[in-house]
Amino acid sequence: MTQKQKDGIDTYLREVAIVLNDLPREPIQRLVDILAQARTMGGQVFLLGNGGSAANSSHIACDLGKGTVRPDKRRFQVNALTDNVPLMTAWANDTSYEMVFVEQLSGRVRPGDVVIALSGSGNSPNVLKAVEYAAAMGATTVALTGFDGGRLAGRVDHPIIVSDNCMERIEDIHLVLGHAVAVALRDIIAREPVPPRDRVVFLDRDGVINRLAPDNGYVTSWDMFEFLPGVLEALVELKNGGYRIVIVTNQSCIGRGLATHEDINLIHRIMGEKIEEAGGAVDGIYYCPHKPDSGCSCRKPKPGLFLAAQGDLGIDLVQSIVVGDSLSDLQAVDKIHATSILVETGHGMTTREQLGPGTVRPDVTVRNLGDAVRWILKNGFNNAAGEP
Repeated sequence: MTQKQKDGIDTYLREVAIVLNDLPREPIQRLVDILAQARTMGGQVFLLGNGGSAANSSHIACDLGKGTVRPDKRRFQVNALTDNVPLMTAWANDTSYEMVFVEQLSGRVRPGDVVIALSGSGNSPNVLKAVEYAAAMGATTVALTGFDGGRLAGRVDHPIIVSDNCMERIEDIHLVLGHAVAVALRDIIAREPVPPRDRVVFLDRDGVINRLAPDNGYVTSWDMFEFLPGVLEALVELKNGGYRIVIVTNQSCIGRGLATHEDINLIHRIMGEKIEEAGGAVDGIYYCPHKPDSGCSCRKPKPGLFLAAQGDLGIDLVQSIVVGDSLSDLQAVDKIHATSILVETGHGMTTREQLGPGTVRPDVTVRNLGDAVRWILKNGFNNAAGEP
C-alpha cells in the first residue's frame, strides 16, 4: 500500500469520526423514544430506502427485529420494504418505481406505526411518496438523511440530518445510528419486568376511562378529555396486580372528518403519559377510525381490534377480560369468547336497559372501572359470572 493510499484511508476515517462526533444527540434519543413507544403500543416499524440506504434499511430491521429480543419480552414488529425484490420489481414494472414503497405500505401501515425513511440526498421520489402516504395513514414518519436534508427533512415528523456532503460517510453514519438506537432499545427492554402471560384486560375508552363528550359528541382534542373519577387509581391497581392493559376503542370521528389520526394519536399519547405518571401502564391502544357504514373489520362489534392485539401481543383472547359500557362491546366480547364486564358509566345504564331475551349479556355488571378492577383482582380469570 502506498503512502497516498494510507493517507486517503486515514483521512476518510478521521472525517467520519468528526462528523459523527458533531452529530446532535437529542434527535437520536428522540428516535429511541419514538420506537420504544411504538413497541409498547403494538405499532409496527417499516424501513425503506434505495441503494446503500436499502442495505442499511435491511440491516437496521435485522438489528431491531433480532438484536433487541429478550426472553419473554414483547418483540418489535419490524419490516424492511427493501427485502422482497420480486415484489419491488413487480410494482415497479406494473406501476412505476416511485410507487414501490407506497404499494407495500398500502393496507399495512396504520396509526401508531413508525415509518423510517433513509435517503442520503433526501430527494428520492419513491421515498418522498412513501412518507407522504404513511403520514396520511396516521403513522409517525422519521428520516435519516444527509447534506441539507433535502425535501425529505421537511416532510417527516422527525428528521435526523447527517450534515455532510459525502454519500459514503452519510451512509456509514446512518448504520452507526441504527446500531446505537438498537443497543439503547435493547437496554430499555432488558430492564423491563417480565409481563405475566395471559393476564390481559381490554378496556373501552369513552365512557369507561374518560367522560363522554356533551350531547353524545366526540372527544377530538386533549382539552375535551377528562378521566372519570377513580380511573387512574384503578389502572394502577390493575398494573400492580400483574395485568396487562389494552385499550380498544371506536373512533369514527376520524371517518366523519371531525378529527384526524394525529388528533387521536395525540390524545392517546398524553393519556398514556398521565397514566404512567400515576404509576400505571398501557400495553397497547387499538382504534377503529371508520364510520359505522364503512364495512370495515375493525369496528366493534366486529372483533378486528382484538384480533390485531392478539397477533401483536400474543394474547389468549379466551382468557382475557373486556370492560365496556356499550352493547357493541358486549357483542364483540361474545365473538372472542372472553369474560365481559359492563360498567354503568358512559352508556352503561342505557345498555342495561337494552338487554333482554335473546341479547348478549355481560358476565358481570358493576358501577365503574374501580369496581371492575376490584372484581378482577378478587376473581381472576375464572370466567365466573355474577355481581361483585
